[in-house]
Amino acid sequence: MILAALLSAAIAQPDAAPAPAFETRTFEQAWQTFESICVTPLPSPQRFVDAMHATGLRWRKVDKTPAQIFGLGNSWRSTIGEITYRYRPELQHLLAGPACHLEFRTGEHYAHAEAADAVQRRIALPPGRDTGNRREPQTRWETRFAGGMAVRVFLTSNVAVAGGSGARLSISRRDTTPLRREDRAR
Repeated sequence: MILAALLSAAIAQPDAAPAPAFETRTFEQAWQTFESICVTPLPSPQRFVDAMHATGLRWRKVDKTPAQIFGLGNSWRSTIGEITYRYRPELQHLLAGPACHLEFRTGEHYAHAEAADAVQRRIALPPGRDTGNRREPQTRWETRFAGGMAVRVFLTSNVAVAGGSGARLSISRRDTTPLRREDRAR
């Protein structure tokens, strides 16, 4: 409960202005943001909040119903994309987590296969499995990081984002054991 309040209060509150179209990002630019906000802080909700603040970007909270927050998590938008973070400690035994996602707008030279190869190389993943379809390609990887944390990583392409077509990078902790106190806070 405290962590949910922390995540809700620590990031900027919603603005009345409509959401702007996302700037087009190269995969390299999107990866750097994803790695700093989602990959490196995992599994700590506090490190996630700190990483969002460290970007220097103005993140605006996305209005959602309680049901949407329960199922999908909280989301924040900036000019570069949308971050969604879900951590439900009371349902850890069912949902695992935390989970973090970045949606970003892709340019005309973006290719799913090249981006999937880059993801695999960047965090030393085993070969991925194609789980999407022709219209919305998706690659999924499952592995354990050096410290033993089980993770699942997704790259989904051709998703609708503000201003056009884009991609979604996702990472989640797959262990259903509760986070240790030191993992939540550090």
